[in-house]
Amino acid sequence: MRFSTFYFTATGNTWWAAREFTKIARDMGYDADYYSIESEDMQSDEKIAQIIIESDAIGFAYPIHGSMHPLFMQRFIDRVIDIRSKNKTNEDEQNWKIGYTITTMALFSGDGALVPRKQLKKATIHLHGAINLALASNLAVPYFRYNPVGTKKIERRKKYNRKKLRKYIMRLSSGKKYLEGRNPILLFLGWLQRVFMITFESKVYKYLSVDLDSCTRCMLCVNNCPTHSIQYQEDRFTFLSTCTSCMRCYNFCSANSILLFNKYADPKKYKRYHGPGEGFKINLLK
Repeated sequence: MRFSTFYFTATGNTWWAAREFTKIARDMGYDADYYSIESEDMQSDEKIAQIIIESDAIGFAYPIHGSMHPLFMQRFIDRVIDIRSKNKTNEDEQNWKIGYTITTMALFSGDGALVPRKQLKKATIHLHGAINLALASNLAVPYFRYNPVGTKKIERRKKYNRKKLRKYIMRLSSGKKYLEGRNPILLFLGWLQRVFMITFESKVYKYLSVDLDSCTRCMLCVNNCPTHSIQYQEDRFTFLSTCTSCMRCYNFCSANSILLFNKYADPKKYKRYHGPGEGFKINLLK
C-alpha cells in the first residue's frame, strides 16, 4: 500500500506530523512519502497527477484555522479536483482513492479534520480517516495571548501523537474508517468557529502591517510567505488578499516588526513559535 501526504505547514507542526506519519508507515512496511504543497514540484499539475495515480491512499495535512482548513489548502484541493477531472476515466469513477486528513491544532479542532470531505468527493477521493494532533500554538497575538507550550510538553505530545499515528495507519491500511470530530457537540462547535473564521481569515491581511522603524528590511517575510502575499515597494510593505493567515511572517520576523491590529506584541509576553525542532527550517518546504 502506498500513502502520499500533501501538507501545508506555517511554523512546522504539520511538517512534523506529515513526516512522522510517513516514517511510521515506512517502518510498518508500507510505501509512503510526503509533499509540501508550496514546493517547486507541487507547482506542476503533471507531478501531482502522477503522485495520485501511483498512490492507494491520498492524505491532506494542515493546521487547523478555526475548525477549518486554511485557504491555501482549500485552493490546493481545488487544483486536485481540476487535475482529477481532466485525467478521469470510467475506471476512476469505479475505483475511488482512499483519502485521509491529518490536522495539527493548538487547543481545539471541532470537526476541522472532516471539513474537506465534500471537496474531496469532487476529486473521487473518499475520506476514510480524519485525525487531530495537538502540538503547540503559533498564535500569541494582541487580544489573544495563547503562548506555545514548553519543550518538555511538546515532547510528551509528540510521543503520544506517534502512538496515535501508528494506530491510525493500522486502521487505514486495513480499510477501517477512523473519523474524529463526528460527535454532535464537536460538529456544532466547529460550525460556530467557522462562522467567525470564514469572515476573519478572508480579511486578516487588512489587519497586518510592518513597523518600519524596527524593521531591518531582511525580506524574510516577503521571501517566506507561502502565498506570496507580502510585497515591498518604495519602502512600503503591502499585504494582499491572498494571505492565508498562517502567521509565519509574524512568528519568524527576527525584529518582531510584524504587527497585528497595528499593535506591538512584546516577545517577552507574546511568545513567537519557531517550530517543533528536529531540524525544522522554512527552506525544507520549498
